[in-house]
Amino acid sequence: MPELVPMHRRLLALCAFASLGGVAVGLVLQHQFGMEPCAWCVVQRMFYVLVGGFSLAALALGGAPIASLGAMLLADLSATLGLASALFHQFVAARPGGCGITIADKFLMATSLHEHLPWLMNPTALCDEANQPLLGVPFAVWSIALFTLLLIGVGFALVGALRGMVARRGRATH
Repeated sequence: MPELVPMHRRLLALCAFASLGGVAVGLVLQHQFGMEPCAWCVVQRMFYVLVGGFSLAALALGGAPIASLGAMLLADLSATLGLASALFHQFVAARPGGCGITIADKFLMATSLHEHLPWLMNPTALCDEANQPLLGVPFAVWSIALFTLLLIGVGFALVGALRGMVARRGRATH
């Protein structure tokens, strides 16, 4: 009988799929429907990619528990920073005149991400313009919701992995 995949591995796979899926949705909305991103939108994309990448790394490193836990911690940190950037976008930057040159713009200029990956990381709108409603909900609020779910999902995966390690250690000592 095949062994069931532990819950934390399924959660990580779901988080990787959801975060990278969020980027895909953003790209389709941008390139097919003209919803142009601002600098804060692009920074959020970067955090989605990081959450997805670290979640996949944690899955790939499953045989190396400490490395896997480190990747999960980095995924959770990325989700936390993404949530902070989405909250800032919604409550500060999306106000008329609230954008200007922000830390997000400075980060993108310093890293040249907008030059190296223009199809993904090039902000082409102001923050208040980019926070258009999608199904009646501002875009940044969708991002807040997804980052919150990712933060919770990766957090539960991390706890599940830690419990599994403790249980295996307990069986090994008895």
